[in-house]
Amino acid sequence: MQCRMNNTKCLLIGWDAAEWELVDRYRALGFMPNLDLLLKSGVGANIATLQPVLSPLLWTSIATGKRPHEHGILGFVEWQGQKVIPVQGSTRRKKAFWNVLEEAGLKTQIINWWPSHPVEQSGKLKVSNQFCEFPQELTNWSLAPASVFPPVLREEIAALRIAPQELTQAHLQPFFPNHSWEDLQTDPMVANVAQVLARSASVHNVITKALENDDWDFSAVYLEALDHFGHLASQYLAPQLEGISDEDFAKYSEIIPAAYRWHDMMLGRLMELVGRDTHIIILSDHGFEVSTNRTINLPDLPASPALEHRPYGFFAAAGPQFKQDTPLYGASLLDIAPTILQLYNLPLAEDMPGRALLDLFKQEQKPSFIPSWELSGPGPSFMAVEEGNQQAILQQLDDLGYIDLSGANQAQLIKEEWVYNCLLSLYDAGEFQAAWEGFKESFLAKQDFRYLNLGAKLCLELKDLSAFENYLATWPNSFATSPLALYFKASAAMLKGDFALAQKQLQAVEQAGLVSAQVYFEIGRTAFLLGELSMAAEYYERCLKLNPKYSSALTGLAGVKVEQVLYEEAIKLLQESISLRFFQPQAHYLLGICFKQEGELEAALQATNIALKQAPKHSKARLLLAELQPSNEKYTAPKEIIIVSGFPRSGTSMMMAILGKAGFSIVQDGQRIADESNPKGYYEYEGIKHLAEAPEKFSAKEGQVVKVVAPLLRYLPPENTYRILWMDRPIIEIIISQEKMKGNKSLQNFPYQLAMQMEEEQKRVFQWIDAQVNMKAEKFAYQEFLVKPEAVMTQLARYLKGDYNWQKATAEIDSKLYRSKIG
Repeated sequence: MQCRMNNTKCLLIGWDAAEWELVDRYRALGFMPNLDLLLKSGVGANIATLQPVLSPLLWTSIATGKRPHEHGILGFVEWQGQKVIPVQGSTRRKKAFWNVLEEAGLKTQIINWWPSHPVEQSGKLKVSNQFCEFPQELTNWSLAPASVFPPVLREEIAALRIAPQELTQAHLQPFFPNHSWEDLQTDPMVANVAQVLARSASVHNVITKALENDDWDFSAVYLEALDHFGHLASQYLAPQLEGISDEDFAKYSEIIPAAYRWHDMMLGRLMELVGRDTHIIILSDHGFEVSTNRTINLPDLPASPALEHRPYGFFAAAGPQFKQDTPLYGASLLDIAPTILQLYNLPLAEDMPGRALLDLFKQEQKPSFIPSWELSGPGPSFMAVEEGNQQAILQQLDDLGYIDLSGANQAQLIKEEWVYNCLLSLYDAGEFQAAWEGFKESFLAKQDFRYLNLGAKLCLELKDLSAFENYLATWPNSFATSPLALYFKASAAMLKGDFALAQKQLQAVEQAGLVSAQVYFEIGRTAFLLGELSMAAEYYERCLKLNPKYSSALTGLAGVKVEQVLYEEAIKLLQESISLRFFQPQAHYLLGICFKQEGELEAALQATNIALKQAPKHSKARLLLAELQPSNEKYTAPKEIIIVSGFPRSGTSMMMAILGKAGFSIVQDGQRIADESNPKGYYEYEGIKHLAEAPEKFSAKEGQVVKVVAPLLRYLPPENTYRILWMDRPIIEIIISQEKMKGNKSLQNFPYQLAMQMEEEQKRVFQWIDAQVNMKAEKFAYQEFLVKPEAVMTQLARYLKGDYNWQKATAEIDSKLYRSKIG
């Protein structure tokens, strides 16, 4: 296949762990003028990472458009023969996007990709991630075998490398402005920084030489330096953390700022070389924790430095075909490979889970598709591997904390790590059953924290409460009574629909001293589901204070604003949330509701269509679409069900009796029998109590009447429409009746606070109903039935059109039952 757009050129730059918060900080200080210029002429966005957040896995996902469990790179190291070696590029099971470009006849250059050793024998230039491993002595600095293709360029590439020993005071002083020359020669931190700096300079030398002297269509270069600088020195960033001495802060606080300035200098040279006719894409595989939540001492866990990573990385793009200063929503690492294929007008593969970022392009794009690029030709061919200087690579990974070379039985440990990472990838992809089967086979008896955590999450994602309880019973006592166990028990209570219990357990986790964005989010969610809007908002905001990019919390807080009829605020929150994570059908639906309420009908239609594209069975979105496009021929009106609602003791049973006598079909099971409080019966259906955890069991038919108390209205299945009859009774009378039913004859201490809360709840319920496209409601005054039945029956007949026996229904009213009235 030959490419149909041969004039397109693109340079992809990988900045491992580049963090938007630092980019914005240093741009504002004038430290990054070249990146500032690129962003002003193009697009900047967040880009979502994948799980597990480990760089060789993520950069291979960027290259292949596939998740780790598919592409096969699952760790930093692998076991080969009888020894540990750095993970090999040849272990990759899927084609990279550059293989597809090469099949299309394009000339590619791939520099230092991780992992890319041994190099592939294709393209104009391939330089592996092992080309620049430093020996202890410079007298015999050989180039690692199989690190350059074509081999004829080996000597030229070798000459471009810079060793740490070659760096001068001028190179190092910007990172350590308060160091003397003697300090620069003796401080171990300087030696570590020098190694990272020398390697990045070597990579920069290779890419600049390649861009300057070679005829190419696509080039990619990967720089790991920001990640390594981050793990070395992020704890010394301003503001100064508690536990960091003034002396160390003065010594090391400029390492990270200097690293970003260094990357901007390199970028400036690359921009100069490629010119404005070349598309430039810069991205990181994840962000980096630089807030006051930074950790000084990491736990003793495999790959623990990954705990310093943030879930959203940096993305920037500029070029002739790309838009300028336009929001780009919901980008993911899986979208990079499809986007590059689209840039070169090549078909996208249906087996790639990502999408081309079509909103990035100026012109409307119409992608074509093929089932898979894996079937289009042979996979990559790799150079034969010979023994090289791999110990230096392993030692660097050990020094950074990514691996531990000191343990026994390395082969088994590596195997377990790869299986665990594979299961995490399956979990991240939503393939919970496959992950659970693999977990049971490999880790069910393991008692380490990370295994207990994954096993419990899988049970809960599968909604298998029996498996969850059985698994929890196997936990050691130290974990079974821990905040982690409480958190998972709360999650199980949520699945059962017991939101009050879930909230209580989550608050116990909080009281145990755990400061966690996830816990705050879940408390906010339980509060929202319980109708406690102010509490929900408080905890969503606490979550966002810890993690401003927590997309689910942004959407949750927007849901609160919608219920409070604060549509403008909700829109801002939803747009921010969607910019972080695009696949959120509910967020798009809420955005549609907000735009409709604000009179922006075109924007409402666009948001609703996206919600339906992401979730075709989203019934409320379908109803909203029908309302926005009344002539939509594909729309089929759902069945309408009549709901009698209100607070307990507001007269809902009386209304059910009236409608039954009028000739309506009543949904009831007779399980709750008549008593002194309700001598004519309750007219209830037991299954309604379980709406929250099992809405799919709601079985009312068209035109039937069901009694649903106010707190459960939000759990009615969205595929139906509902005509709600709200029993409107003075709150004081309701409380008096409730207290009498409990046996409290005397009301000397009347619960006025409860009355005020119920007034607010009723207001909130009606605000919520008004925002629902599948519900309409009308209030019916309880007293009117008892003192002016003819007027209210006329109101009923008008609201419930049809041929019903309202005269017979009127006879059902018994004014003697009006026993808890005011006055």
